[in-house]
Amino acid sequence: MVGLTQAYDDIAVLHDGVLRWHGSAKTAAGESNPWLGQLLSGSREGPIETINFEAH
Repeated sequence: MVGLTQAYDDIAVLHDGVLRWHGSAKTAAGESNPWLGQLLSGSREGPIETINFEAH
């Protein structure tokens, strides 16, 4: 599977109507921005709230 940093030239992270990060995909992995980090890792932990669906 191709990751965001390989599929795109630029990445923008929008959250709650605010641009939280924008920059080159090549430099994204080295950034310490928590919104970008959560997006790149696919984690549920971080500043972006996620919905937990319970399987029935």
